[in-house]
Amino acid sequence: LTIDGQRIYVENVEVYPSHIRILLRGDENNTALLQDLSFCLRDENGQENAPIRNGFVTSGEIEGDHAPLILHQESTFFWESEHLTLCITGAQWRDKETGTTTFDPYTGQSEKPLPPVIYYAEALPYGNAMNVVIAGINNSDFAFVSLASVSGASLTYYDLETNELPPDFHLDVPEECAINQIIIENYSYDDPIELTWNYTHETVLDVPIEIPIK
Repeated sequence: LTIDGQRIYVENVEVYPSHIRILLRGDENNTALLQDLSFCLRDENGQENAPIRNGFVTSGEIEGDHAPLILHQESTFFWESEHLTLCITGAQWRDKETGTTTFDPYTGQSEKPLPPVIYYAEALPYGNAMNVVIAGINNSDFAFVSLASVSGASLTYYDLETNELPPDFHLDVPEECAINQIIIENYSYDDPIELTWNYTHETVLDVPIEIPIK
């Protein structure tokens, strides 16, 4: 199948009495790595099993590791169904060229333009630590609430009601944003702040893609 110009292969479907695993792999010539899907599984009676509400676990593609996107859910719904159709309504991607960036510790700004799904990102000194504060789209159709990662740093997720960002710091962003605070303890200004986005853009399909898988 093709989504937003990216070629995706359904590599394997494993249906067990207690769970299902679906493996999808992107073509090596794709410009982006598939990180998550907005989808449901529908049986022969038209009953649908939605992923987030019923606890799907996803693991996105990893560049260079040849790792597929894995969808996994514990449920007897799949084993008991005679037929299953995978209905895809959207996807999240990490662009291969812009999926990582470096922040200047003196200006706090990213050296690359922010991805379309990110409203705000800045590195802020806070005591002996460096905080990278990020606000981005929080789409409930997908699994991610964490927006990015820095190797060796801790990440905290906030919404606007429980925000515990540095004192006197306020974000003027939409209320539906996810807010991440990545804390780099004992930061040295000689060290680059290298950040990996969990996803850089989303695709929403007007017409779902339907694939029989059982």
